[in-house]
Amino acid sequence: MDKVLYWPFIDSTANVIFNMTGVEVAFEDEVYEQKGELRSFGLTYIIDFSGSVSGRFAIDMEPRLAINVANNITGESYDNIHQYKVFATISKLSSIIADEAIGLLEEKCLLKIFAAPPVIFTECGSLISIKNMPSISIDGSTAYGSIRLNIAME
Repeated sequence: MDKVLYWPFIDSTANVIFNMTGVEVAFEDEVYEQKGELRSFGLTYIIDFSGSVSGRFAIDMEPRLAINVANNITGESYDNIHQYKVFATISKLSSIIADEAIGLLEEKCLLKIFAAPPVIFTECGSLISIKNMPSISIDGSTAYGSIRLNIAME
């Protein structure tokens, strides 16, 4: 997959999380081909998109990171990813990231892309079976836990 197609998702993730929470995300230098199912860190957001290209964007984070992000954004204190406000905050954050990345793709590549409503998983170790299409993943870290992105396009 061409870097110009996946880099907006990586860049948008780091920028949006930092701008909204002050949490720095350090991604690995290299992406890798994702084979098979994804195993969740704890909270996974997946959005499919179609149009000029079809694909999906998944953002997966450890519970401690998701809780910290929700605490920073809302100014409230949560201790469980199953609390509605944590779930809703991460959903909104992920939508903002996906919208920004898709907007960058549309602008840079002259594409027209439409996003579907997201699917969210909240169990550590969940196996997530998704449509088989070429995808890459990249791992990242923060002071509060790990994050992984998976981007697929065809």
